[in-house]
Order: sequence, then C-alpha cells, then structure tokens
Amino acid sequence: MFCFSSLALYLVCCPHREVLSPEQAGCPDEYLNTECCSHSDFLTVVRDLRSNDYEESQNLLWKFLRDVDLSNSEAWYLYSTGFARNINLKTSEFLASVDKRPLREARDGATQLSRLVSKGMLRLESFQQFCLWQTATRSGRQVLNVQPGECEHDVLSLYKETVANHDLLAYQLIPSLAYLPQLQLPDVSSIVVTLQIVCVGKWARQGIGTLLSILHRRSTLLRIFVLGDAEGWEELHKALQEALPSELELTGVGFEHINFEEMPQFRTYMPLGRMMLVLIHRSQYPNDCFFANSIEKAMLARILGHLLLPEDVDQIISIDVGDLLVLDDIQELWEVGSTSGDHFLAAAYAAPLQHVNAGTVVYNLKKMRQSNFTDLTLLAASYGLRKSSDHQCLRDQGILNLLSDELFLGSIGIQQSVVRFLPCKWSLFPSLDWHPAWEKPEVWPPDMVRNRRYPGIVSGDRVEHYCPDVADLLSAFAFVPLSGSRQARVREYAILGSQPE
Repeated sequence: MFCFSSLALYLVCCPHREVLSPEQAGCPDEYLNTECCSHSDFLTVVRDLRSNDYEESQNLLWKFLRDVDLSNSEAWYLYSTGFARNINLKTSEFLASVDKRPLREARDGATQLSRLVSKGMLRLESFQQFCLWQTATRSGRQVLNVQPGECEHDVLSLYKETVANHDLLAYQLIPSLAYLPQLQLPDVSSIVVTLQIVCVGKWARQGIGTLLSILHRRSTLLRIFVLGDAEGWEELHKALQEALPSELELTGVGFEHINFEEMPQFRTYMPLGRMMLVLIHRSQYPNDCFFANSIEKAMLARILGHLLLPEDVDQIISIDVGDLLVLDDIQELWEVGSTSGDHFLAAAYAAPLQHVNAGTVVYNLKKMRQSNFTDLTLLAASYGLRKSSDHQCLRDQGILNLLSDELFLGSIGIQQSVVRFLPCKWSLFPSLDWHPAWEKPEVWPPDMVRNRRYPGIVSGDRVEHYCPDVADLLSAFAFVPLSGSRQARVREYAILGSQPE
C-alpha cells in the first residue's frame, strides 16, 4: 500500500529537503511526520495511471522532477515519452477528422498541433541527451564513449514516429489547406514603424540579411535611421541594390543617415562622460574610454536616440543587423514598445544570467527626453567604471544592464524599474543556448541526427522563435550531479529562465 492517501500529498510532503520544505510545499500538519515511500514506489503508481489519466500523470511527474528528484531517469523517461505518445495519438485523431472540419478550423488546428508535435520531438531529444550525459557522468566516462544503445529504451522508434507526424503536418497537410483570405491589414499610411541600425564601414553587406527578413514580413511603413559614417551609408545602398529581390519593393520604406560623430549633441555628450568619470577616477580612467573605434562609438550612440534623432520620433526599435533574423511582422514588436508605460525601454533579457542584450531594444524616446535620460546614462557609466575590476568603460549594453540593476537604481534614489523585458519571441538569444548538445552531432545516435528538426518549424512557410518552457530548461542540466542546494538553484534557473513568456 502506498504511504500517502494520494500521490499529490506525497509530492508536497516528500520534496527534496534542500530544495523545498514540506511546510513550504503545503504539506498538511497531520502528515508532516509520515514516512515517505521510495521514489520507485511513487513512479510505479504513476506508471499505472498513464493510460487512464494522461493529464494527471504528467502533472505529477513534472512536480516530482521539479521538487523531488531532478536526476531521476525513470521519471524523465515517463514524462518525455508520455508527452510524445499523447501528442501522436492526438495527431492520429485529428487526421481522421480533418476532412470534416471547416477550412479555418482545420488549418488553425493543424498549426497548433504541429507546434506540439515539435515539442514532443524536443522532449525525446532532451531525454536521450540526459541519459547519455548522465550515464557518462556516473560511469566516469566521456560522453563520446557512451554507446547510444545504452540509452535506447524505445525512444528512437517513438522519436521516428513523432518526426513523421511533424513532417506530415508541416510539409503536407498545412500547405494543402488553402490559405484563407488575408485579414485586412491596417492602413499603412497611418502606421510608421521607426527602426535604428548601425552601419559603419563595410558592415552593411554583413547586415543585409536582417533587413531583408524585416522587409519580407512588414505590413507598415518603415522609417529606418542608420547610425554610421559616410562609408557605411554608401555601402548600405550598394548592398540593398545588389541583394534586394525583384519581388521585394521599398515602397513605403525610407532610410535616413545619422552621422552621429559629427553631431554637436554627441560631441557634447562625450566630454560630459569623460568629465564625470575623471572626477571619480583621476588616476584610473582609461584614456581611450568610449573612443576605441567607430563601431564602439556607434554602439554607445544607440542609447542616445533621444538626443540624436528628430524630435518627431517618439519611439524607436534599435536592432542588430547581421546576426539575427526577424521571423514575424516588426509591427508586433512595435506594439510591445507602445505598451511600455513608464519604462524607458523594453529589451531582450536572459533572466537566469541577469543579462540585458542591447541587440533588440525598443526605446521610449519621448519619456527619455522628458525624464533626463542622459544624466541616468552618465551615472550608470561612472558607477560601472567604479565597480569594474579591470576599469573597463561601459558601452550601451553595459549601461542597459545597470539600468535593470536594483542595487544601482537604489543607489541613485530610483525605486521603480525603468527597463521592461521583451517577450521571449522577441528575445535576441539563440533559442537553443539551453540545449548544450544541439551543435554536437557526434554525441547523438545517427538516426536521431538525421531526423532532428528545429522546434520552431511550424510548416514549410512558417518558422517561429521557439521559447523554451520550464521543463526544457530544467532537463538541460538534469544530468549534472547535484547536491540539494545546486538542485534548488537549477530549479530557480528554470523557473526564471522561462520568463517572460
């Protein structure tokens, strides 16, 4: 007989003590002294549930992994294979009834199902990697010396079935469902999205891919400000002429050159920064602070749009070119910025690393002008130099990170957040930075390497930025031998890292 009257009670009364206390988990007082069954006893009961109540068993397994035993291979196996089997069953049921569904319902349903099947594939990939790495860690071997067969179970055959379902949905069914008439787009004359990019020297040619990805999907007018020198401006025009596809027009797209180094606002800002820093670091201030080269000056200039751009520009999307692609209509990101409220900006953010990335930022220039954002950046620059062990001066990204730092904000009397974080789909960070073996095909079974799919592939004509959920993040580090305190940190990492959604 199981030690508790319910499996839910077991989870709240038997968590890992260094991760969560029973009291914190919500264990009733009358059960606090009840002896806990073994983990294998719990999983045996859950296994018997799987065919009868999928949702309940998945919920129980997830809480077990999160709060009780992150490194339990049996639990990860049940959780991963259960998800994949369930979504394959749903795919079969959907395919059997798709001809009876209205066109819009069929396409929407197939699209949503494709996303879930992709997640099922990813769950199985993550378990396979967890098994290989955990086996290597526990046996004292290198992961390359672990044979894939040691982690076979029935995962590979299930994986192939799941991949086949994904490809059927993504490359056959969804394309076969005729596109619905496009919804009426907003009047392009009433919406102008303003962008800010950097083009210095020959860099324009490397950055053209980002611009083309934006142009392909836009539904609005675009006003693009180009921070850079004369050579960068000239190279941008050449690159556009050479690379612009014949079917892609620039009607409604305007480019404006901002030669910021020649502007009095920028020339005034630099001595202010130098003066403030010199007052604090008379003997330690590096002579080349902020002036190393044109590209570093341009990076700093990106946070000075309130000084450098025309007064009629109230909001700007600052975006890196060359190392990212925009996979959706840029208007959606524009609307995120429009709801930023009292924040100066909205930026891509990796919560577990406590790191703001300056590559995708929506600046509220109107508020920045009204609230003297200039002084705030100078205070951040001086604070950063004072705290830096190597006395490195901050560029835009370092300053943005300080503006999200409660300790810094508190030191200057600001109690409220001034930075908002962008939703995951607009984050600059690679979607698989939490999947440590993604780019190591040598540690995958050959059949799995041949069948892997990026989890953001929804159909042949749609690729999305895949946002990892808590389970994705937790499984990425589950193979690492963990003490209780380290498991608690990994748990916190996973919960934080999946936000904002």
